[in-house]
This record gives sequence, C-alpha cells and structure tokens, in this order.
Amino acid sequence: MTKNKPKCILHAGMPKTGTTSIQQYLYDNADSSDHFVYVCQYGIDSAFNLMHWVHSRPTTYVEYTIGNLIPEKLAEYKAITEDYIAQKINNALENNKILLFSWEGCFNYFSKDELRLFRNRLESRGFEVEVIIYVRNWKDIIQSGFQQRSNIIVTGK
Repeated sequence: MTKNKPKCILHAGMPKTGTTSIQQYLYDNADSSDHFVYVCQYGIDSAFNLMHWVHSRPTTYVEYTIGNLIPEKLAEYKAITEDYIAQKINNALENNKILLFSWEGCFNYFSKDELRLFRNRLESRGFEVEVIIYVRNWKDIIQSGFQQRSNIIVTGK
C-alpha cells in the first residue's frame, strides 16, 4: 500500500470574499487543530515574507515596500521567514496535518511564474499542493466595497 502525499492548501483570497474571516478562524483554531497547520501572515509585511521564501532576491514589490532596509536586515528577515515556514512544514509532516497558507496577496504580488515557484518549492518537500480561490459576483464586490467605505466615513473606523 502506498502512503498518501502530505497536502498543502494555498487559499488565495480574492477581494471581498471573506478572506479575513477565514484567516481569523484559522488563526484562532490553529493551536488546537488536529487537522491543519496554519502558516499565518506576520511580520513587517506578509508579502515580503512569502515572496522572500520563494525568491533568493528581493522583488520589485519588496524593494518598493521596504526598500530602505539595509541588505543585512533583508537577510535577517529572510532567515526569520525561512525558520518560521520550516517549523510549520516540519510540524505538518511530523503530525500528518494539512499545511495551510491563506494570503490575499497571491494575485496582487505574485506572477504566475512566482506562484509556480511557490508550488514547486512545496512539492519538492513532498507536498501535494491544492489552490483554493473563492470568487464573487462583481456587482456584489462593488456593493460590499461601497458599504465598507461608507462605514469608514461614518464611523471613522
């Protein structure tokens, strides 16, 4: 009998599809879950963290976002990210759990080639990678965005 490959799910959150609520649930329940290991967004910029995990060089976005950091700081953040993700990968592998990434920035900051690199890096560790994308009718997105902006104007939050 062959052993199943460990699974990795990349939840690529599209705008106004409940991604923040999904991430809050994952974050709140990650420590007690018998089923998944959540790689949450953290640090000075989550796009920076995940992009640096994929690349050995700063991307245009990273240079734009934190371009004032000196090379030693970039190397430090890359090392922190490598350690963080390695711990999550090892936890998933050792405990037979699903490795779960959830990130809105997949479509804003990753090209198709970068997403392929991301997938390849996980597959090289033995994971079967599945991408989940929620979509929403554009009319609902506009209405939701308008309501969110209206609430910000009225409440200041």
